[in-house]
Amino acid sequence: MDPRVQTVIALMSSDLEHELPLRELVRVVNLSPSHLQRLFKAELGMTTFRYMKLLRMERARYLLESSFLSVKEIMNTVGINNRSHFVKDFKKLYGRTPTQLRLRLPQRQNNYTQPSKDRGA
Repeated sequence: MDPRVQTVIALMSSDLEHELPLRELVRVVNLSPSHLQRLFKAELGMTTFRYMKLLRMERARYLLESSFLSVKEIMNTVGINNRSHFVKDFKKLYGRTPTQLRLRLPQRQNNYTQPSKDRGA
């Protein structure tokens, strides 16, 4: 893979919460915007924008499966502000909404046990 594309991928992956403008990406790899987009599409089959969206969706899915964060907190963590677009894009990619995905996961073990009613009497 072209080292300039690898650099852009590393930059994108390092901070999903913030938007990296195309002008910043091209500045780092010393390419024009159109050249970077052509190179990126040739290497990965998608634009930088689409790739960033995919990275965010993958991270969101990971967080849904592995954390107790709310959908809103996950959206903030991955830099997505519009809930309806997030849900629509997530469902298109994974076949179910974020909430549906979470509901299908096996119940996680909770280390907290509620006190028995028999205790303390």
